[in-house]
Amino acid sequence: MKRFLGFIAVLVIVCCSCVWAGTADRHGPVSFVLLHVNDTHSQFTAKHTTFRFPDMDSPVLIPLGSVSRMAALVGQVRDRHPHVLFLHSGDMVQGSIYYTLFHGRADVQVYNAMGLDAMAAGNHEFDRGTPGIEILLDHADFPILSANMDTKNDADLDKRIAPYVIKKMDGEPVAVIGLLEEHLANISSPSAGTRMLPVIETAQNTINRLTDQGVQIIILLTHIGYDNDLVLGTSVTGADIIVGGHSHTLLGDFQKTGLVSQGPYPTIVQAPDKADVLVVQAWERTRMLGQLMVAFCDAGRLTSFAGIPCLIAGTPFLDENKNPLDPQTLTRVTAAVDQTPGIFILEQDPAIAAITMAYTKKAALLGKTTVGKAVTDLAHIKVPDRYMPQGSQIAPIVADALKWQLNRSGLQVDIAIQNGGGVRTDLAAGDITVETVYELLPFENTMIVFEMTGKRIKTMLEDAVSGIMDDRLFYGGFPYASGLRYRINPAGTPGNRIVSCEIMNDAGKWQTAVSKKVYRVGVNRFLADGGDGYTAFADLIGYDTGYVDTQAFIAYVTEKKTIHPLPGQDYYEEK
Repeated sequence: MKRFLGFIAVLVIVCCSCVWAGTADRHGPVSFVLLHVNDTHSQFTAKHTTFRFPDMDSPVLIPLGSVSRMAALVGQVRDRHPHVLFLHSGDMVQGSIYYTLFHGRADVQVYNAMGLDAMAAGNHEFDRGTPGIEILLDHADFPILSANMDTKNDADLDKRIAPYVIKKMDGEPVAVIGLLEEHLANISSPSAGTRMLPVIETAQNTINRLTDQGVQIIILLTHIGYDNDLVLGTSVTGADIIVGGHSHTLLGDFQKTGLVSQGPYPTIVQAPDKADVLVVQAWERTRMLGQLMVAFCDAGRLTSFAGIPCLIAGTPFLDENKNPLDPQTLTRVTAAVDQTPGIFILEQDPAIAAITMAYTKKAALLGKTTVGKAVTDLAHIKVPDRYMPQGSQIAPIVADALKWQLNRSGLQVDIAIQNGGGVRTDLAAGDITVETVYELLPFENTMIVFEMTGKRIKTMLEDAVSGIMDDRLFYGGFPYASGLRYRINPAGTPGNRIVSCEIMNDAGKWQTAVSKKVYRVGVNRFLADGGDGYTAFADLIGYDTGYVDTQAFIAYVTEKKTIHPLPGQDYYEEK
């Protein structure tokens, strides 16, 4: 089984000759390796991910992620190449128990130990306001960047977030400019004194200032999303590489794994002066390390590049039911992995593994921490029945927690949906601990926001009910909701069972869903990806908020202090 896969042997030639640009001091040719990650979201350990290899009857689960395995690959690259630049495109924190308990200190210690060179500020760095990002700034050995953030009216942040950093690569200066989503206040909790500036205008002004100083190689380290990166690359002159984040985008050729890529790695766009700009991103949650080798001529023009997005994988491989593979299947899967470029089976880096283990032990102890109380037993069933016509008592509270988290973050959702199968236990009266919440919601699904018409919402409900009543398959898909109530006629024909569908308005009043009106709907990643037969999201583009259901519920309980049953509803009309 392979442990390391080197770069493509022959660099892709994109420019055969360069004309000297005429700055005061002559620069020399330069080459270096760019390593990059984004949207790691406090993910330290591996999570099994579904792979579908050609000529194999069933999917296979392979552990992806782990900062200790990533560190091992970073070390291998540094051993082989003298000039390496390691960047993080933001959202380092938020999304696991490690952030809930350690507020970013664990993340910073890990990336300090990995030798991170610079990081773009992401929106989730501001989820706890200025105090949240201050923890990172106080402990990071690397600069945190954002050129389009004006913090002069926030005394605690003023001059602490740099617009750019200049690193020497192969003897030449390379500028790294940070850029953050300009609608930060709508998706996080920055201080009132923080003002965001336009991304494109700020990028061009900063590039011009640096090129006037003789800096010829410029990287934009962004947290604005892949589609916006493509627009940025075609809108500014003087940038060579855009290293992105925010949209959790998988790039590269992964057809033979069943993973869905959204573009080539790197994606090449043309700047206004017709120069090529390389756009890269490295998926999410430490599942991938981007690896891009670049070379520039003495005029600072990109002459060649070779890249590979590296899936950070480990063992054991499991079948779709999370059981160990039989020997014959294991042999076939191992061969498929070895023959698939971009999958790196890695051992853990001992130093980083020791850091994460120390925090894991602390987390196990802190898991006993009480975050609130349930005033009564809250029973759970996946699907309402004649014994419990109002269905689960805890699932609607989970949906309410998701809606609360999204709205307190400025995302303004009308509805949140929680599938019954995503909630795993009853919730007993008494203390609710961190450990209790992880037993209740063990999957750590991120929350996705979609814009949907009233008609599509009703279709979503019809599909969910049909998956239970007709297909007899998706019993875990029953939709419990916050901000939405509906009634089902069990005797109706498929597609005609939802007899009423109401959405709560801003005044707290129920109103019939308007067919053509667009509503904002929050769901978990499992449903967004079509789990439990949910097909209504298939052709929609959702926004991955980065918030995790488990963390949202902990925050909700902490805020409420006591959890009470919510007003129930009978879902079924009388037959």
